[in-house]
Amino acid sequence: QVDWGVAGYIDIDGRRRKVSYFVMVLCYSRMMYVQFTLGEAQEFWLDCHKNSFEYFGGVPLRVMVDNCKTAVINNRPGEVVEFNNHYVDFARHYGFRIIACNVRQPQEKGRVENGVGYVRKNFIVGRKLKPFELLNIEVKTWLDDVANQRIHGTTGKSPTALLPEDKLQRLPLQPYQCSVRTAVKINKLFRIRHDANTYSVPAEYAFESATIEVFTDRYIIWCKERIIAEHARYFGSRKDIENPLH
Repeated sequence: QVDWGVAGYIDIDGRRRKVSYFVMVLCYSRMMYVQFTLGEAQEFWLDCHKNSFEYFGGVPLRVMVDNCKTAVINNRPGEVVEFNNHYVDFARHYGFRIIACNVRQPQEKGRVENGVGYVRKNFIVGRKLKPFELLNIEVKTWLDDVANQRIHGTTGKSPTALLPEDKLQRLPLQPYQCSVRTAVKINKLFRIRHDANTYSVPAEYAFESATIEVFTDRYIIWCKERIIAEHARYFGSRKDIENPLH
Protein backbone atom coordinates (compact mmCIF):
# COMPACT_ATOMS: atom_id res chain seq x y z
CA GLN A 1 0.00 0.00 0.00
CA VAL A 2 1.24 3.51 -0.83
CA ASP A 3 0.29 7.03 0.19
CA TRP A 4 1.58 10.58 0.66
CA GLY A 5 1.86 12.63 3.82
CA VAL A 6 2.73 16.32 4.28
CA ALA A 7 5.65 17.07 6.60
CA GLY A 8 5.37 20.86 6.42
CA TYR A 9 6.74 23.75 4.36
CA ILE A 10 10.16 25.26 3.79
CA ASP A 11 11.40 28.44 2.15
CA ILE A 12 13.68 28.07 -0.88
CA ASP A 13 15.00 31.45 -2.04
CA GLY A 14 11.74 33.17 -1.20
CA ARG A 15 9.46 30.43 -2.46
CA ARG A 16 7.35 28.40 -0.04
CA ARG A 17 7.55 24.71 -0.97
CA LYS A 18 5.57 21.85 0.46
CA VAL A 19 7.65 18.97 1.82
CA SER A 20 5.84 15.71 1.12
CA TYR A 21 6.76 12.24 2.22
CA PHE A 22 5.95 9.04 0.35
CA VAL A 23 5.26 5.88 2.33
CA MET A 24 5.09 2.31 1.01
CA VAL A 25 4.19 -0.51 3.41
CA LEU A 26 4.33 -4.24 2.71
CA CYS A 27 1.11 -5.41 4.34
CA TYR A 28 2.20 -8.83 5.67
CA SER A 29 5.45 -7.76 7.31
CA ARG A 30 4.71 -4.03 7.82
CA MET A 31 8.13 -3.37 6.25
CA MET A 32 8.20 0.32 5.40
CA TYR A 33 9.95 2.67 2.98
CA VAL A 34 9.83 6.47 3.31
CA GLN A 35 11.09 9.20 0.97
CA PHE A 36 10.83 12.98 1.30
CA THR A 37 10.19 15.03 -1.83
CA LEU A 38 9.50 18.60 -2.93
CA GLY A 39 6.62 17.53 -5.15
CA GLU A 40 4.02 14.84 -5.77
CA ALA A 41 4.02 14.98 -9.58
CA GLN A 42 4.43 11.91 -11.77
CA GLU A 43 8.23 11.90 -11.75
CA PHE A 44 8.29 11.91 -7.91
CA TRP A 45 5.56 9.25 -7.70
CA LEU A 46 7.44 6.85 -9.98
CA ASP A 47 10.87 7.54 -8.47
CA CYS A 48 9.56 6.80 -4.97
CA HIS A 49 8.10 3.49 -6.16
CA LYS A 50 11.37 2.52 -7.84
CA ASN A 51 13.38 3.35 -4.74
CA SER A 52 10.92 1.44 -2.55
CA PHE A 53 11.34 -1.73 -4.59
CA GLU A 54 15.12 -1.40 -4.50
CA TYR A 55 15.02 -0.90 -0.72
CA PHE A 56 12.86 -4.01 -0.25
CA GLY A 57 14.98 -6.01 -2.69
CA GLY A 58 11.98 -7.02 -4.79
CA VAL A 59 8.56 -6.12 -6.15
CA PRO A 60 5.18 -7.02 -4.62
CA LEU A 61 2.52 -8.66 -6.78
CA ARG A 62 0.01 -5.87 -6.08
CA VAL A 63 0.22 -2.20 -5.11
CA MET A 64 -2.83 -0.51 -3.59
CA VAL A 65 -3.21 3.22 -4.27
CA ASP A 66 -5.73 5.93 -3.57
CA ASN A 67 -7.22 8.06 -6.33
CA CYS A 68 -4.41 10.56 -6.92
CA LYS A 69 -4.14 11.58 -10.60
CA THR A 70 -0.62 10.15 -10.88
CA ALA A 71 -2.25 6.72 -10.44
CA VAL A 72 -5.98 6.89 -11.24
CA ILE A 73 -7.75 8.99 -13.88
CA ASN A 74 -11.30 7.78 -13.26
CA ASN A 75 -12.81 5.56 -10.57
CA ARG A 76 -16.58 5.95 -10.79
CA PRO A 77 -18.77 3.35 -9.07
CA GLY A 78 -19.93 0.66 -11.48
CA GLU A 79 -17.29 1.52 -14.11
CA VAL A 80 -13.94 0.02 -14.93
CA VAL A 81 -11.13 1.94 -13.23
CA GLU A 82 -9.13 4.08 -15.66
CA PHE A 83 -5.50 4.19 -14.58
CA ASN A 84 -2.85 6.76 -15.50
CA ASN A 85 -1.11 5.45 -18.63
CA HIS A 86 2.34 6.40 -17.39
CA TYR A 87 1.77 4.51 -14.15
CA VAL A 88 0.42 1.51 -16.10
CA ASP A 89 3.61 1.44 -18.17
CA PHE A 90 5.67 1.60 -14.98
CA ALA A 91 3.63 -1.25 -13.44
CA ARG A 92 4.21 -3.42 -16.52
CA HIS A 93 7.94 -2.80 -16.32
CA TYR A 94 8.07 -3.98 -12.69
CA GLY A 95 5.37 -6.64 -13.04
CA PHE A 96 2.85 -5.58 -10.39
CA ARG A 97 -0.91 -5.12 -10.54
CA ILE A 98 -2.41 -1.77 -9.55
CA ILE A 99 -5.32 -1.92 -7.10
CA ALA A 100 -7.34 1.28 -6.59
CA CYS A 101 -9.22 2.01 -3.37
CA ASN A 102 -12.87 2.93 -3.69
CA VAL A 103 -13.46 6.67 -3.64
CA ARG A 104 -13.52 8.15 -0.12
CA GLN A 105 -12.66 4.80 1.46
CA PRO A 106 -9.20 5.42 3.01
CA GLN A 107 -9.66 2.56 5.48
CA GLU A 108 -9.14 0.14 2.60
CA LYS A 109 -5.45 0.96 2.77
CA GLY A 110 -5.27 1.19 6.53
CA ARG A 111 -1.74 -0.29 6.74
CA VAL A 112 -0.20 2.68 4.97
CA GLU A 113 -2.56 5.20 6.61
CA ASN A 114 -1.16 3.97 9.93
CA GLY A 115 2.35 4.11 8.47
CA VAL A 116 1.95 7.76 7.47
CA GLY A 117 0.88 8.59 11.01
CA TYR A 118 3.70 6.54 12.53
CA VAL A 119 6.29 8.45 10.48
CA ARG A 120 4.77 11.78 11.50
CA LYS A 121 4.73 10.98 15.22
CA ASN A 122 8.03 9.14 15.46
CA PHE A 123 10.29 10.78 12.87
CA ILE A 124 8.92 14.17 11.78
CA VAL A 125 7.61 15.78 14.98
CA GLY A 126 10.24 18.14 16.38
CA ARG A 127 12.58 17.71 13.41
CA LYS A 128 13.76 20.60 11.25
CA LEU A 129 12.97 20.21 7.55
CA LYS A 130 16.04 22.18 6.45
CA PRO A 131 18.48 21.39 5.10
CA PHE A 132 16.10 19.29 3.01
CA GLU A 133 18.95 17.17 1.62
CA LEU A 134 19.54 15.59 5.03
CA LEU A 135 15.99 14.27 5.45
CA ASN A 136 16.36 11.26 3.17
CA ILE A 137 19.73 10.38 4.65
CA GLU A 138 18.34 10.54 8.18
CA VAL A 139 15.11 8.68 7.39
CA LYS A 140 17.05 5.82 5.77
CA THR A 141 19.00 5.36 9.02
CA TRP A 142 15.77 5.58 11.02
CA LEU A 143 14.11 2.94 8.82
CA ASP A 144 17.07 0.57 9.15
CA ASP A 145 17.62 1.04 12.88
CA VAL A 146 14.17 1.84 14.28
CA ALA A 147 11.03 1.55 12.14
CA ASN A 148 11.80 -1.79 10.51
CA GLN A 149 13.39 -3.27 13.64
CA ARG A 150 10.62 -2.47 16.14
CA ILE A 151 8.32 -5.19 17.43
CA HIS A 152 5.05 -4.40 15.67
CA GLY A 153 1.99 -4.17 17.91
CA THR A 154 -0.16 -6.31 15.59
CA THR A 155 2.24 -8.94 14.26
CA GLY A 156 4.34 -9.28 17.42
CA LYS A 157 7.49 -9.41 15.30
CA SER A 158 9.79 -6.93 13.59
CA PRO A 159 9.06 -6.05 9.96
CA THR A 160 12.58 -7.15 9.00
CA ALA A 161 11.99 -10.61 10.48
CA LEU A 162 8.74 -11.01 8.52
CA LEU A 163 9.96 -9.61 5.20
CA PRO A 164 8.63 -12.21 2.74
CA GLU A 165 11.62 -12.42 0.44
CA ASP A 166 10.23 -15.50 -1.34
CA LYS A 167 6.98 -13.62 -2.09
CA LEU A 168 8.59 -10.62 -3.76
CA GLN A 169 9.27 -10.65 -7.47
CA ARG A 170 12.77 -10.03 -8.76
CA LEU A 171 13.75 -6.53 -9.73
CA PRO A 172 14.06 -6.00 -13.51
CA LEU A 173 17.56 -5.87 -14.97
CA GLN A 174 17.14 -2.18 -15.81
CA PRO A 175 15.33 0.37 -13.62
CA TYR A 176 12.50 2.40 -15.12
CA GLN A 177 13.29 5.88 -16.45
CA CYS A 178 11.30 7.94 -13.95
CA SER A 179 10.78 11.08 -15.99
CA VAL A 180 8.00 12.95 -17.75
CA ARG A 181 8.32 14.61 -21.15
CA THR A 182 6.54 17.86 -21.99
CA ALA A 183 6.51 19.92 -25.18
CA VAL A 184 7.91 23.46 -24.77
CA LYS A 185 8.73 26.44 -26.98
CA ILE A 186 12.17 28.01 -26.84
CA ASN A 187 11.84 31.80 -26.65
CA LYS A 188 13.83 34.54 -28.39
CA LEU A 189 16.25 34.67 -25.44
CA PHE A 190 16.97 30.94 -26.02
CA ARG A 191 15.23 29.94 -22.80
CA ILE A 192 12.58 27.42 -21.84
CA ARG A 193 10.31 27.91 -18.82
CA HIS A 194 9.37 25.28 -16.27
CA ASP A 195 7.96 25.54 -12.74
CA ALA A 196 8.39 29.33 -12.50
CA ASN A 197 12.04 29.37 -13.67
CA THR A 198 13.82 29.73 -17.00
CA TYR A 199 16.66 27.57 -18.31
CA SER A 200 19.05 28.27 -21.17
CA VAL A 201 19.72 26.28 -24.33
CA PRO A 202 22.27 27.03 -27.08
CA ALA A 203 21.41 30.32 -28.80
CA GLU A 204 20.91 28.76 -32.23
CA TYR A 205 17.77 27.00 -30.98
CA ALA A 206 15.82 30.22 -30.30
CA PHE A 207 12.18 29.96 -31.47
CA GLU A 208 12.39 26.16 -31.96
CA SER A 209 9.92 23.64 -30.54
CA ALA A 210 11.50 21.32 -28.01
CA THR A 211 10.79 18.71 -25.33
CA ILE A 212 11.76 19.00 -21.69
CA GLU A 213 12.34 15.72 -19.87
CA VAL A 214 11.60 16.29 -16.20
CA PHE A 215 13.32 14.21 -13.49
CA THR A 216 13.12 14.73 -9.74
CA ASP A 217 16.54 16.41 -9.72
CA ARG A 218 17.31 17.57 -13.25
CA TYR A 219 16.02 18.55 -16.68
CA ILE A 220 17.10 17.23 -20.07
CA ILE A 221 16.05 19.34 -23.05
CA TRP A 222 15.61 17.70 -26.45
CA CYS A 223 15.29 19.32 -29.88
CA LYS A 224 15.30 17.62 -33.26
CA GLU A 225 15.79 14.23 -31.57
CA ARG A 226 18.98 15.21 -29.79
CA ILE A 227 19.88 16.48 -26.32
CA ILE A 228 20.74 20.17 -26.48
CA ALA A 229 20.93 21.04 -22.76
CA GLU A 230 20.90 19.63 -19.23
CA HIS A 231 20.26 21.51 -16.00
CA ALA A 232 19.96 20.69 -12.32
CA ARG A 233 16.38 21.26 -11.18
CA TYR A 234 15.87 24.44 -9.17
CA PHE A 235 13.06 24.52 -6.59
CA GLY A 236 12.99 28.25 -5.94
CA SER A 237 11.22 30.61 -8.35
CA ARG A 238 11.81 33.44 -10.79
CA LYS A 239 15.41 32.51 -11.40
CA ASP A 240 17.16 32.41 -14.75
CA ILE A 241 19.53 29.47 -14.91
CA GLU A 242 22.10 29.91 -17.65
CA ASN A 243 24.87 27.61 -18.79
CA PRO A 244 27.79 29.95 -19.72
CA LEU A 245 28.43 27.80 -22.81
CA HIS A 246 25.05 28.87 -24.16
